[in-house]
Amino acid sequence: MADNTKHFEDVWMESEQLSKTKYKDTQASAIIDKIKALLDSYDTLNTFAETADIRQSLKTQYMGEMIFLISALSYRDDINVWGALTNEIIKPI
Repeated sequence: MADNTKHFEDVWMESEQLSKTKYKDTQASAIIDKIKALLDSYDTLNTFAETADIRQSLKTQYMGEMIFLISALSYRDDINVWGALTNEIIKPI
């Protein structure tokens, strides 16, 4: 079970460290393709998942995989994710 006492920033940094090792020999385009495939699968869950519990479980799994992949990109490209997200939040709607 996940350690719910960690701050999100600590979890993100840990994810970047793990993903940089896992995807060190993977091209950015391949990581992006994996994210796209997960997004496509995520989108179809509302139609094809048998039950709400299965749908929620799979959505949680896919979301975690996508965020992990994004952390590989953010590490590789030295993106300040906090700053990027903060800038997006303050944009007018």
